[in-house]
Amino acid sequence: STKLRAMATVRHTRIKRRYDSPEAQRMGEVIDELDMHLCCGACCYACGFAATWRNCFGIAAETTCCCLEHACCLKPGVECLWCGCGQGKCQFGLGCCSLALVAPTACCKLSRQFCCVIEFCAFPPDDEMPCVLAVSGLACVPKCGCCLRLNETKEVATTVVLRQPGQPPRA
Repeated sequence: STKLRAMATVRHTRIKRRYDSPEAQRMGEVIDELDMHLCCGACCYACGFAATWRNCFGIAAETTCCCLEHACCLKPGVECLWCGCGQGKCQFGLGCCSLALVAPTACCKLSRQFCCVIEFCAFPPDDEMPCVLAVSGLACVPKCGCCLRLNETKEVATTVVLRQPGQPPRA
């Protein structure tokens, strides 16, 4: 039982999750892109539906272009977006929407949710919004499968072993 709990803890810490922390909810970061079932996607854009019912209520959006970020949120249990500075951004907010100056992590980034539907896009793709390739729920990249949750694809580790021709395989 202790070993299973330890394995679950390790698996959970590999995934960058912004939604679960109270600090993230206060800052308006309420769309959990990794906790969605992937329906379609091409390179830097993807859409799907929320994997849990608790994420299905409300409307939220966050758009970043270079160093300017626009956010809006109408979701239950999330604090309003007010003016403030800290954690790498300076924000002017009016309750349900805000504009902020941020340190960019991508040239352009978009994350939107309308009830159960979630879509995101990032150029270039990053850890938070990975590169995907999927059509009608069938995914090829980053992992093959049907209606995959994006956080499941983040747990897959690939090891490449290089060896010289004629060498026996490693044990």
